[in-house]
Amino acid sequence: MSSKEIRTSSRNSLVILARDNLKIVRAIRRRIFRWYAKNGREFVWRHARDPYTILVSEIMLQQTHTARVQEKLPLFLKQFPTLRALAESSGGDVVRDELARLVLRNYNGRLPREVEQLETLPGIGEYTSHAVACFAFGEHVPVVDVNIHRVLSRIFWKMKSSSDRQNRATVWKLAARVLPKDASSWNQAVMDLGAATCRAAKPLCGDCPVRNYCASARFMYGGSRRASHRQSLERKSEPSYRGIPRR
Repeated sequence: MSSKEIRTSSRNSLVILARDNLKIVRAIRRRIFRWYAKNGREFVWRHARDPYTILVSEIMLQQTHTARVQEKLPLFLKQFPTLRALAESSGGDVVRDELARLVLRNYNGRLPREVEQLETLPGIGEYTSHAVACFAFGEHVPVVDVNIHRVLSRIFWKMKSSSDRQNRATVWKLAARVLPKDASSWNQAVMDLGAATCRAAKPLCGDCPVRNYCASARFMYGGSRRASHRQSLERKSEPSYRGIPRR
């Protein structure tokens, strides 16, 4: 991230967010944390403290959606309750099994907690290494999945269409800068805001707790209303909840 100021627009005025000005960042954090306290999603892995469970859940989440992981994770852990059990299995996922064997061999069966060490493991990239370090070990590191990438892009830069994003490297740097003390809860909160409200195709800007701080809100909100109006003219209405048809 450059040292240039990041311009964010509120509803009535243009606010300049300088690199060392934490006032607006703190307000954004407070609003998102309050929203999360009422609207955060419940997943079995979020209550886990075992690094192995969190690692398995993060690997699964790369491959399928959350509802499927919610169903499959307990079954997988029943079959392979420890890294050792996974390492001693055969006929499974080659990369996954090699990861388990490498942890047994190089780290005495305990997952390393540092991002740099986690990234040396087979199949573990930037996102997963940061997610495990943060959620399993409480490390103060940012996590940037597709939801967080989208949310931070829209809040801090003017994204004029729902498909626009700031480049990934820049968002990672910003995510580190705005990270509060409770990194784990923050990362989960921004993820959930992206999944529930700051959605990819049809963001629900009217429900967003930080819409008055968001640089993209007037583009997203206005576009959504115009699209909805066009659709209402083009086809019959059908029962729906917040624009999602009930079928």
